Amino acid sequence: MFLQELIFKFNNTLIENKRNLAATEDTSAEILQQLSQDKDPTIRALVASNPNTPTQVLLELGIEFPDEITRNPIFLLETLENSDSEFVRISLARSTTTPTNTLKKLALDRSKEIRRIVAANPSTPVETLEFLLGDPYTFNDKCLRYYVATNPNITEKLLAILAFDPNKRVRIAVANHPQTSSKTLNRQDLRSWIKNETGSR
Repeated sequence: MFLQELIFKFNNTLIENKRNLAATEDTSAEILQQLSQDKDPTIRALVASNPNTPTQVLLELGIEFPDEITRNPIFLLETLENSDSEFVRISLARSTTTPTNTLKKLALDRSKEIRRIVAANPSTPVETLEFLLGDPYTFNDKCLRYYVATNPNITEKLLAILAFDPNKRVRIAVANHPQTSSKTLNRQDLRSWIKNETGSR
C-alpha cells in the first residue's frame, strides 16, 4: 500500500502510471477515489470498472460510465447480495445494456430519481416513456417530463403532446429535439419559444 501511495504521489502526472493504478484491483480505495476525478476519461472509466472502487464513487461515476458500472464484478456481487439496493437500481436504470423488461419495472420504482433516470436512458422503450407520461403520479414531475422530451426514442406523438407542456424547459426540449416535426414546430405556441428562448430552428 505504501508503494502505491509513493507511485501515486511522485508519478501522478504520468498518464500511463495512473491508468495502471486505476486498472489494478489491489489499488487502495483512497487512490481510486482520487483517480475518479482525473481529467482523463480513460482513467475515470478504468476506476468505474475496478471492483475495489467504493460504492459511492461508483454511483458518481455511473452518470458518465453507466455500462462500465454494470460490468464491474462488484456490481454482480451487490446484485446477488442485495438486488433491491439503491446502488443496483440506479446503475441498472442508467445502463444502456439493461434489458427493456428491467427498465419497465424500474419505471414503477418508488424512487423519483430512478424513474427520472429511466426516462433519460436512451435504451428505454417508447412504451415505457408513454407509461411514464400517462401515469398521474409521474406526470406531475416536470423533471421527468423534460427527460422524456430529450429521450432519443420519443415519438412524434409524444413530442406533440409535450409541446403544450406547462413547463418552459420541457417545451424548449421539444423545440430542440431532432425528431420534432415541422407541423409541431410551426404551431403558434411554439414559434415564440423557438425564436426567443432557443435561438434555433
